[in-house]
Amino acid sequence: MDDTIAMDDDEEWCGHDEGYPLVQATIRLYFTTPVIIFGLVANSVNVLIFSHTHMRSQLVNWFFMALSVCDTALLLATFFFLILPVMAERSHNFFLIDLSQRILVHMYPWAMITQTCGVYLTVMVGIHRYLGVCHPFLIRRVGSSGPVKLALATTVAFSVLFNVTRWLEVTNKSCRSEIFENATSVLVWTTELMHAPLYSSTYRIAAYTVVMFLVPFLTLIVTNCLIVRTLRQSSRLRRRMTVRTGSFVSSNNNTIKRFSGDGHANLKNVICAKVQEQKENGITVMLLAVVAGFLAFNALAFINNILEILLKVHVLPPEFEAFYTTLVEVGNLMVNVNSASTIFIYLFFGSKYRSIFLRYWRRVIKLTAQKKGISDTAILNETTFLVVTTVVDAGRKQSLVEKTKRACSVRGKRDFRYSMTTPPKRPSVITAGTNDST
Repeated sequence: MDDTIAMDDDEEWCGHDEGYPLVQATIRLYFTTPVIIFGLVANSVNVLIFSHTHMRSQLVNWFFMALSVCDTALLLATFFFLILPVMAERSHNFFLIDLSQRILVHMYPWAMITQTCGVYLTVMVGIHRYLGVCHPFLIRRVGSSGPVKLALATTVAFSVLFNVTRWLEVTNKSCRSEIFENATSVLVWTTELMHAPLYSSTYRIAAYTVVMFLVPFLTLIVTNCLIVRTLRQSSRLRRRMTVRTGSFVSSNNNTIKRFSGDGHANLKNVICAKVQEQKENGITVMLLAVVAGFLAFNALAFINNILEILLKVHVLPPEFEAFYTTLVEVGNLMVNVNSASTIFIYLFFGSKYRSIFLRYWRRVIKLTAQKKGISDTAILNETTFLVVTTVVDAGRKQSLVEKTKRACSVRGKRDFRYSMTTPPKRPSVITAGTNDST
């Protein structure tokens, strides 16, 4: 997301008559701007929901809330860093143009900091889920609020320290405007540090490529492959051991057919394990979707970083630079889409997130309707279809299974854990994962 402008040392004019290229300005104004506006609203909703009491009780949601806050900060920094200068130029307002150049110098480091923070918060979510699925007993010992807070604080501190030199790369320099009667303004000026060969090759190229792309990409790919492999093994083992218990629930008439001596206890364990499996799979699939989106939307930025290296070592011809500029703009757009689109993943895969979202949504509809004088009955009729169509848990239709699910929650979970720690008379059901639920 590096978009600074190099200027000649002998330049005395601000360049207000030059302007941004048409393709660059079009992508920023008509594509990136709507994404940023939507992303600010969507991530505000994410922060509201993840800060809910029922969501804060699960530690994995702390990472998602921190990621939403970071995405909000990234979108704001991107607006002042990329969008405001173009808007100021199109407005032909001297005060706005001058202000945008002064703000850009400060927003450039913050944009890099928030981008780094977002990348490594995603990595932290992947590692947390890897421990929950592949090492469930370890995560129960260390999975308290203290280590999570330490991980979040470490991620933020690392993001700031890694990008601290960004404050020294750009500055403002006085200039004279060509179109505002030689009025004194400022332009964005790249410092000598940014052009130093050693700094550019070691930090801006090598370190940035390793820290921002190679490490997070490889970490997420490896951990998620291990998660998928563990879930497949656990699913196969669960199916074999469930068959050996000899008990099952009829999905047609809610009747129980028993073939073992302790059918009721076995049935409870089987259903509790099935509910736990659904919760764990829901969290894992949601994480896989978040990671897949991250890899897909940041792939072009990774390619652009490689192309920038090839341009600097003169492997690619100078004529390629115009096309490279367009690729950079598209890459920045994709990074912003990634920050703005996580709400769809949470809504689709997170049952508890969706439930709280619908609760807030119905409250907003009710308040809006009350201002218009619509009765509560009409509100209920209007929202019934939305609520019904978003309920995806078919097990709620079975009264017996529903009662057993209640036994598996809160106090029932305590009994279920106890039953898993005592030697069973028959093979018990083994599940992989933590008790987190989103």
